Amino acid sequence: MKTFKILTLLAAMVLTFSACETDVVDPAGLRNEGVIPTISKLDPASFDINDPANTFIKFDVDVTSAVSEVTYVVSYNYNEKGLLRVPVKNSTIFPAKDVIIYMHEAAAALGMPLDSVNPGDVFTIELLTKQGQKTYRSSAVINAAAVCAYDPEMVSGAYKAVSSDWGVDGPI
Repeated sequence: MKTFKILTLLAAMVLTFSACETDVVDPAGLRNEGVIPTISKLDPASFDINDPANTFIKFDVDVTSAVSEVTYVVSYNYNEKGLLRVPVKNSTIFPAKDVIIYMHEAAAALGMPLDSVNPGDVFTIELLTKQGQKTYRSSAVINAAAVCAYDPEMVSGAYKAVSSDWGVDGPI
């Protein structure tokens, strides 16, 4: 009986290890192929809604030597309007210093008038990298909101917070 149990266990182990599949086709496709660009020195990072013709965002982009071109693709209010991605600029020399994208360039690429941009609207800028004949969409993204410019005159002074729910009654 002891020999039978050992032989059964041995046969089960052989069947278990020989049934392993070694060639699995990944349904997600190839991995670790694309290069994620580095976005740095993002300043300013938002568009001034009060000066739509002159406002811009500026940043630096760096990639590895395998990348021959970076295309900057813009979309507008993605969550509300759906997916419309339009190329707005290209870079072929890296590191790309002081890449500037004006709000009027982004709006023109999307085919929309500047006066339709409201405070709180967001322009999303994505970077597509080209390596050889393949183009990769990376996770390098800039969400540039259209905001009112900071005015120190509007925020200077003494403020007092009052809230019965939070137990606050005093200066900030």
